[in-house]
Amino acid sequence: MFNTEKKNISEKDYHFTLLQENYLMRRKHDIGVFRKANEQKDFEKIKTMAHQIVGNSEMYGFGSLGVFAKDILLYSDQKNQDLIEESIIKYNHFLDTLEV
Repeated sequence: MFNTEKKNISEKDYHFTLLQENYLMRRKHDIGVFRKANEQKDFEKIKTMAHQIVGNSEMYGFGSLGVFAKDILLYSDQKNQDLIEESIIKYNHFLDTLEV
């Protein structure tokens, strides 16, 4: 996910990179939480999580992730489990193929 080659970067950039890595690890963890909530039809939990990702993904430099979270949020409002699962798959694929 992250390029581990040594680069000459500032301390500030180094710490921001650590924050990004932590953020992405938490988002990967969300996949299982989203799926469990979807199985249990806990649309409020899905909405809350997706709303938070929409709100903070840009701050960490991953605005595209917010696009997938918006879809999850929309489909949770509609209580559409099939479309939520499709969006979770896309969200997961995005995270799996993301290169930073």
